[in-house]
Amino acid sequence: MSERRTENLFVGVDPAFDPRPGGIPMSTVSELPGLPLSRLTGPRSPNGQFTRPTPQEREQSDPVYGDLMVDAVRLALNALKPSPTVPNRVHVGHISYTVTVSNAAIDRVDEEENATLAGYSRVSEQAIVLREDNPPDYQAETLLHEVLHQCLRASGYDPDADAKLGATDVEERTICAMTGPLLSTLRANPDLVTYLSATPQGGGG
Repeated sequence: MSERRTENLFVGVDPAFDPRPGGIPMSTVSELPGLPLSRLTGPRSPNGQFTRPTPQEREQSDPVYGDLMVDAVRLALNALKPSPTVPNRVHVGHISYTVTVSNAAIDRVDEEENATLAGYSRVSEQAIVLREDNPPDYQAETLLHEVLHQCLRASGYDPDADAKLGATDVEERTICAMTGPLLSTLRANPDLVTYLSATPQGGGG
């Protein structure tokens, strides 16, 4: 079977899989190491794109064609997928918190409080601070943890006070108090939602 030229071609994929018109530029795929582009063959449409082969064409083509096309698309999409980025600012209620990733700041608070923190938040400084070397999924969890602290503060509810008074429904009261502030926070911070819902490269999910 003769091999077709692959310069300036596109990997054609279903729109639901890759919403961009024209699919993924082959130049992007060609930059990926270890991908045998000389074997990446298949029918080509007049507009210079690979097209999905018919069952008959697939039977007549190189048997590894289908697997290579799938692998190429997956590799290219993974390469194009941005790593989730910690937002620089989060709004909770009427307060805007700066978000900083700093081991030095965490270490200072650790020394002050004789603690080992992954992160902290202080309304007096309007700041949320995260440790630099938290693993990606744990970093997202830590940021959400600190946002929840500030949502509870914004609600004005003190579950510790209720617990000391012997209240038996502290959990329900806490959830009710936090629901409104949390929903408002998620709506006001699309960058935060994007970061929390992203899957870090190399992570699970």
